[in-house]
Amino acid sequence: MSLLAFERPQDSIGKSRGSIVTEMLMELNTDVTGDFITEDLVTLIHNKPEIFETFTLVIATSLTLKYVSP
Repeated sequence: MSLLAFERPQDSIGKSRGSIVTEMLMELNTDVTGDFITEDLVTLIHNKPEIFETFTLVIATSLTLKYVSP
């Protein structure tokens, strides 16, 4: 069961899921800011792990425990 369900607008076709979801989440709460990254997550974990220090919440999909466990 999904916690949030969004109907993707027609103009979102061809855009990244991250950009669309970020835009829609910020519309739900105008006091919140958001950003998205389309770079490969595994590459970021290995080459730029400090990038995650700038976020209070990271939403990622399709990861194995190998990449999310300390």
